[in-house]
Amino acid sequence: SKVEAIAKAKGAASIISQAINENFELEGPGWTPLKAATIRQSLKATKTKRRKESRKEHHRAILQRSGLLKKAATTPGAEGNVYRTEGTKLIWGTDLFYAGIHNRGGTIQHPGTDTGFGMGIKIKPHMIQIPKRTFMVLRDIWKIRLLEFQIDKLLAAMREVIRGV
Repeated sequence: SKVEAIAKAKGAASIISQAINENFELEGPGWTPLKAATIRQSLKATKTKRRKESRKEHHRAILQRSGLLKKAATTPGAEGNVYRTEGTKLIWGTDLFYAGIHNRGGTIQHPGTDTGFGMGIKIKPHMIQIPKRTFMVLRDIWKIRLLEFQIDKLLAAMREVIRGV
């Protein structure tokens, strides 16, 4: 029935969400570390907040400045999340405009600015290389968990048929 299909999709969605969340938590595998300038910029932005914290080392999580990308990639119904079923397919992803370049890497054109983002510095147009940090991927362990989930659902359905329910 349609209700059973939705329940199966939600179970699979939970597994996919956990898998992608783990990619963010582990920052990879294979993600290029943040550049020192990016970390310094992040520290300046949190300087006031940091005064209140202990002097432990600051870690700026990769691809998580605002948390929107991670939430869009892992949480059905969140802003930017794509989650739907089409027949037996589960469609999962994010439509945030910057997600693809981070997931696949590539080069973008910075248009430049006369104000330097409010700092009064003129910045010329230039190219920016974005490193590949694949977050929309299921590692083998999660593929196995998803397959186990599907097998469990299939066996449960077969038992119901055999019992005549």
